[in-house]
Amino acid sequence: MRSDFLILLRAQLVLSTCVLIPAASPSAQAQGAPSPLYGKSIVATWTEDRMQRLAGKGEFRRQQVPVGLTVYISTAGRTFVRRSSPSRLGGARDSLGAGASAAGAHATRFNGRTLNVTASFTEGGARAVSISFDPNYSSCSASVVIGRSGGRIMRMKTYGGTDVEIESITAGGASCGIQSGNAFAQ
Repeated sequence: MRSDFLILLRAQLVLSTCVLIPAASPSAQAQGAPSPLYGKSIVATWTEDRMQRLAGKGEFRRQQVPVGLTVYISTAGRTFVRRSSPSRLGGARDSLGAGASAAGAHATRFNGRTLNVTASFTEGGARAVSISFDPNYSSCSASVVIGRSGGRIMRMKTYGGTDVEIESITAGGASCGIQSGNAFAQ
């Protein structure tokens, strides 16, 4: 199971310059999504410890960034993804679906009782979230792996459109929960 996850992450790094199918599009239906998850939202949260700076400006500085990932499986089996991080002005900035994502398109894939969600950074890296479900699909656990392509500086665009360079990044322990209904409608 872990090797499938790493293969998916490597594929994202190799294909980071390619266009991915938006998770929120009708063509990106949750193929193989288990029916017990239909009409439910899965929420994973973690903190990323980054050495980052504004693109080309100043020294790299340590930032701890809380990140949330919400996946809604519609009653028709479609997958919708939102990744959120705090903005400098407080609150959170959200992206719904791949077209609006500051960090790249989200690709979702079910493998047995595991959901893998991957997204490429603008350049040089990718994030993969693996969500495992218990046999009854009533609870979950999550892990996050962030990979870098060839030791390069990673680049991403913030929700405000600012280019950020990341020298190093690690994800802390992730938590996960399942709730009934569409979390985006609340």
